[in-house]
Amino acid sequence: MPSIIVRSDAPDTIRVWVGCLSCYNAGRLTGDWVEALEATEWECPIGNTDPSGPHEEFWVMDYEDPYGFLDGECSPMDAQAAAEAVAAVELDEEDPTAVAAYWDIFWSGRTFSADAWADQRSDFQDRFAGRWDSWQEYADDFARECLGMDSWPETAQQYFNWNSYANDLRYEYSVAEFTGAEFYILVFRSA
Repeated sequence: MPSIIVRSDAPDTIRVWVGCLSCYNAGRLTGDWVEALEATEWECPIGNTDPSGPHEEFWVMDYEDPYGFLDGECSPMDAQAAAEAVAAVELDEEDPTAVAAYWDIFWSGRTFSADAWADQRSDFQDRFAGRWDSWQEYADDFARECLGMDSWPETAQQYFNWNSYANDLRYEYSVAEFTGAEFYILVFRSA
């Protein structure tokens, strides 16, 4: 039952700092911040005018990824692929933050791309149980909706151990906790 914590006050687009490896190897830091969707379009301003050789190899040396799909330095193609996948998620009217949490919990280590998202979309939809203010709120709602507790006699409800039930239910789920401007959790069915 993994639990991850993510800041919820980050920007809402993936931006990357693309730099020229030829310049870097020559001791110069040359690059720009660009939207990840345009990462492969960046070109070194020095171009091919340098007598030491062409400036054709680029690398993402820094990034701002509010969702967590990028993990360290990567190629501009990988950064752009992640941004295109986020666009596909948004086109499907899913929450990229929830998809990122799902990806981290169930597919950590697998590259996030539009094709990978298409392959896992239905699994995400089956597992995602929503956004909640707390685990207890989710467990209480689940008990009322799925177990029909509102129809139980008041005496039975009074003696029902809510805390024990919520703790036991937690073993069947994975939860991502988000902090920042607000706190909330995303709940996923584990099986």
